[in-house]
Amino acid sequence: MSDDTGTPQPEDQPGHAHAAAPMIAGLGSGERLLGLGAVLFFVNFLLFELILDEYTIFTGTLLVAGYALLALWVRHNRPSAKWPLPYVWLMWVFGLTAGFLGLIELLDDLRYGVLDNGADILGGLLGYGAALLMFLGGRQLKSSDGT
Repeated sequence: MSDDTGTPQPEDQPGHAHAAAPMIAGLGSGERLLGLGAVLFFVNFLLFELILDEYTIFTGTLLVAGYALLALWVRHNRPSAKWPLPYVWLMWVFGLTAGFLGLIELLDDLRYGVLDNGADILGGLLGYGAALLMFLGGRQLKSSDGT
């Protein structure tokens, strides 16, 4: 983007990093897995529920994913913030909850025959994968903490 004088702005320069890049670089491997899983839940919701109107995920899972993303953001952008639980425990709970809800979603989809076309199968797989990533990320965070 340029201003009215035609001078190139920093975002026009090749290799210009996005504002979130420093935060992403500062995430540990467990946080990255958990954050990726949470983002995939929102991608799943936008693509398969809002745009294609095919596969529906439980809204509670979106809530857990949103809370996990909020906690990641607060942890890395507001380091002096006070936590109701230790951060690692909070993220572990978010990961376990997402994994449990993903498993319940899978069992529910299999029981009621929801996966009846290609879009439903892709949406389901994306949701189950996102839940697995959040579960593994929370578990990795907890095990690396040593508590």
